[in-house]
Amino acid sequence: MWHSETKLDSYTETGGGFPARFDSRKDSITELRAGLNAAMPIKTSGFDFVANVEAVHRFDDKADNTSGQVVGLFAFNLDGQSYDQNWFKGGIGIEGKLGKGKASLMLNGTTKGEMASSWLAASYQIAF
Repeated sequence: MWHSETKLDSYTETGGGFPARFDSRKDSITELRAGLNAAMPIKTSGFDFVANVEAVHRFDDKADNTSGQVVGLFAFNLDGQSYDQNWFKGGIGIEGKLGKGKASLMLNGTTKGEMASSWLAASYQIAF
């Protein structure tokens, strides 16, 4: 289970042709994730072939509205973004000890969601 909450205080823009005042907003997201991770050694290389698959359910269906006023002209109240509530994520790659740290290279993909549908992730970790 994963939960995130974002709070934004109200504020007023002071520059530009049409300054606006934005009302405060509070947005929260709660997701349930279930998945499997696997690793298989690549013989004599010191690296592992890794794979993962994950199913996600988001309990929230949309973000909080954005409201406020274009100063001296009109008020606005914009609907929050609709969220995809169910999707799958998968990834394949390699990881292992490299030098004094651990290197990882993963190709990932999703069926839906707010993130890109596919991406390459590379990382290098060193303990200090």
